[in-house]
Amino acid sequence: MKRTENINLGGYAFIIEEDAYKELSDYIGKIKDSLADDAEEVTADIEVRIAEILSEKTGSTNVVTLPMVEEVRKRIGNPSEISEDNENKPKEPGQEKIKKSLYRDVENRFLGGVCAGIGAYFGIDPVIIRILFIILAVLGLFTRMESFITIALLGYSALWVAMPAARTVEEKCRMKGKPMRLESFVSSKADIKQEINELATSEGSRKVARVFGCIFGIIMIIAGLSNLLGCFVIPIVPQIFDKYIDLGKFVYGNELAMASRIIMDPYFWWFVTAFVVLFSVWLLWCGTILCFDFKAPKWKPGLVLFIAWIISILALAAWVIKIVADMIPMII
Repeated sequence: MKRTENINLGGYAFIIEEDAYKELSDYIGKIKDSLADDAEEVTADIEVRIAEILSEKTGSTNVVTLPMVEEVRKRIGNPSEISEDNENKPKEPGQEKIKKSLYRDVENRFLGGVCAGIGAYFGIDPVIIRILFIILAVLGLFTRMESFITIALLGYSALWVAMPAARTVEEKCRMKGKPMRLESFVSSKADIKQEINELATSEGSRKVARVFGCIFGIIMIIAGLSNLLGCFVIPIVPQIFDKYIDLGKFVYGNELAMASRIIMDPYFWWFVTAFVVLFSVWLLWCGTILCFDFKAPKWKPGLVLFIAWIISILALAAWVIKIVADMIPMII
């Protein structure tokens, strides 16, 4: 009869024999001691991989034995493999080869991780893939060739649905074609940090960000100016309704009573004008900031305008509710 322990490893629950527990604890402890940087984070990833292997071995019983732990050591490697010159170590004959698989790289994602996953699969910078999607969309926007926008949007959406996300350690290693051994866990963390730093500081990334900022800024400025011009039309809208639709005669007449009462009230159009003006000024402000790369003041006028716009919506809704409440007894 052997003593057993109940443990939770990497999110998996196991029943482990006492000798296997001691061996596994000693193994994980040596791994943690051999790590210089990000020991906790890397060890957590390794524990997840160990749990995945043990889950395969134990099946439905979830009982871990000493031979299973020894198999884990063989498949993952010994702590002595982690060294400063490990990256330059030549590949040993018979070392495990991993076939690359296409996954979404959710750790380096900008939106859904599709471009980052494609970049990891083909070994190219994901920024290049993103630029290709952007070029297709911009071509469709400025050349009136809607097919380019359709290809960009539907293509990205289809890949997002079809490509699984690389969430487990095994999936992340398969995505990059790296063996699932100790050195892979350590180097993958360093690679991710290096890629993030290079992406954030690269000249290309800054230029792409500026291009995006200018495009969205110009769109927002045009939309804001268009809305402001529309404010000059708002005062004549009630006259148009009165002349061509004649809602006035339906007041208290039938189900159109509420709509006609609201539309013919000048206060309604004052609320609408305030709503449109605030939204237009907010668009102009944000568009100017994006287009010209200005630094916003500390008192954040964009946020103030947005809050005022929300208040105008609530005020309009409250006024409409009051009118409806006053009209219901008359209609009934």
